[in-house]
Amino acid sequence: MKNENITIKIRQYHFLSLSLFVAIGCQNQAKKAELDKFKATAQIQEQNKEIVREVINAIDKGDLDKLGNLLSDDFALYSPGSQQPWRKEAIKLQ
Repeated sequence: MKNENITIKIRQYHFLSLSLFVAIGCQNQAKKAELDKFKATAQIQEQNKEIVREVINAIDKGDLDKLGNLLSDDFALYSPGSQQPWRKEAIKLQ
């Protein structure tokens, strides 16, 4: 009877230990997924910053060809007092 109680207690500890390891493992996976998402977002932000730097440099240098290559095909610049937005084609023509 005493050996059976010890065996039951050992099984309970094994179950609790296994449950704890599974819970920690799942938590680590969730944290890893969150960290991976954060890293991807940071990488996209850095890419966007570099594109903005290149656009500003092209404007400063008056390099309209490079500026036209950096802008998306559906680019539109709206400015106060202007009836129509500036489009990519207009920039390339100048």
